Amino acid sequence: MRVFLILLCFVLPVAAQASPQAPKPPCIAADETVYKMGGDVKPAQPQPDKKANAPDIRGSVTLEVLVNAEGQVCDAKVLNSTDRLSAEKTAKFIREHWTFKPATKEGKPVAVRFTMNFNNPR
Repeated sequence: MRVFLILLCFVLPVAAQASPQAPKPPCIAADETVYKMGGDVKPAQPQPDKKANAPDIRGSVTLEVLVNAEGQVCDAKVLNSTDRLSAEKTAKFIREHWTFKPATKEGKPVAVRFTMNFNNPR
């Protein structure tokens, strides 16, 4: 019992601190402009990972998606849904498995924020 307590109190906390993760660099630079699609900003085109298993979307889900100038999804958050759990799974899936052909303004790639709707009536 004493060995177990020693492991629990001393070894595990040290092991948890042994491999700190480096902070992720920001997805969008602080001075970078984020546009909304429309007008002279041409839309970002989704490039979903076809090998990844998409979540089962139930009902309707509206997401706000933030894509940087490289086409990387920086954020996807739920704006509205009929099934909150399904919506959170969908947002997580898009953050982790989708990339986009970047939006463009005057022919140059730009960061963009837009909404996406998913519907699967059941």
